Amino acid sequence: VASEIGTGTTFTLSLPLSVATTQALLIEVDGLQFALPIGAVSRIVSVEQRDIGHAQGREMSVLDDGPAVLVRLEDVLQLSSGEETQARRPVIMLGSHEGRLCIAVDRVVGTQDVVVKPLPKPFERVRHAAGATVLASGDVVVVLNTSDLVRSATRTAVRVAPAVMAGHSDIGA
Repeated sequence: VASEIGTGTTFTLSLPLSVATTQALLIEVDGLQFALPIGAVSRIVSVEQRDIGHAQGREMSVLDDGPAVLVRLEDVLQLSSGEETQARRPVIMLGSHEGRLCIAVDRVVGTQDVVVKPLPKPFERVRHAAGATVLASGDVVVVLNTSDLVRSATRTAVRVAPAVMAGHSDIGA
């Protein structure tokens, strides 16, 4: 702010180059809201619990064009209470047909253009976080890093225990 008597006041805003605007998909899991860059989302579908099976030790869902690995976002982010409460859940498909991964969430809130701000030190390299944004409501939301999610989800998907799979039929059987 620079002020000169008789002339007026000048306000100067400086924005760092590291701040990026992107369209984000707002999602909710375990009562918490997150943002996911929409460029990483290839599809959003609704999956019923009965459409989830197991193949090769992983939880899978059969979609119109074939099976896909399915993980729950609360498991990947380690927020899970372990209770399945919804019979039908929104599922966000990340990636292409060859390398796709489906992530189940509690609710899809909608899309919004957001300004992604990097996390300050010492939080600049928090797992699964690409940054944060402030929504029009004033809520601060973590913007998820899709590369981290896919890496963690792949490890999480492999951890389906044989005891959990007992009584479930394999996909395609």
